[in-house]
Amino acid sequence: MKNQLYSRQGIYDIIRSHYLRNFPYTIQFEALNAINEHISLIIDSASIQKNESGEYVFINNNPNMEVDDPFESTERNLAAYLSKSSGVEALFQDVNALQKWLLQYGFIHGGIATEKMLVTNKL
Repeated sequence: MKNQLYSRQGIYDIIRSHYLRNFPYTIQFEALNAINEHISLIIDSASIQKNESGEYVFINNNPNMEVDDPFESTERNLAAYLSKSSGVEALFQDVNALQKWLLQYGFIHGGIATEKMLVTNKL
């Protein structure tokens, strides 16, 4: 994986969750939508958006969130990583690459999760 935050399984979980949320409806997959759904589960006031120059940037509307553990925070780690353009780019590359592989190997067909994806929790 090119990103430094998620394993292959983590990327699969992001993609699978996106397809299952929309099942049984057909979707036109966009990495941005899948990633933003995932981000909203961790930091509900944050998302990735396209700026005026066409670049994807991380926006956190509540950057001073209180966290319980001062030493380790999923929210803080995610926000710090995605605040760098290289982090956003790497995550997009990984999501798009794995989604392409999932299409090729029958996990997705016609914009819908197949039975193979429905029963495969772990890659």
